[in-house]
Amino acid sequence: MGKLLKFPDKGTITDSAKAGRTPQSAAARAFPPEQGVPEAPPPNVIPLETPVQELPDFSTFHKKILEGDLVSAGELLSFLLGITHFQGIESARAYRFLDKRTGQAQEKVHNLFETLSEGRTNESLMLLADSFGISGSRAVLVLQHLKSQS
Repeated sequence: MGKLLKFPDKGTITDSAKAGRTPQSAAARAFPPEQGVPEAPPPNVIPLETPVQELPDFSTFHKKILEGDLVSAGELLSFLLGITHFQGIESARAYRFLDKRTGQAQEKVHNLFETLSEGRTNESLMLLADSFGISGSRAVLVLQHLKSQS
């Protein structure tokens, strides 16, 4: 039992310990120090070569309305206002009706954001109802959503 095991090219266990060498790990043998260990990409980082899509905004929504594409406009609006797709399509219809009737829909949306940023909640609620036909508790939720986005 007192015999030491011999390894063909590494010497004995005690010889390497005496020489101050420690056995290399598999990672150290796979990536020698002169090469370095390759770094993993940080989590949740999009590589630069990945194209970034434009975020939808109200000008894109208005363009869809002018093109007559109520479904796409409603889907955009559902994203922008934090409402369901069905509600988005209904609100897009209300917006289109206002735009055809008065031509002031874009101006009302601009005023909505202005009053919202100034903290004039009651006026914002009225403009939300005029522009998109959204009122009551749903309108309050939409205003909260818009505030959280700005």
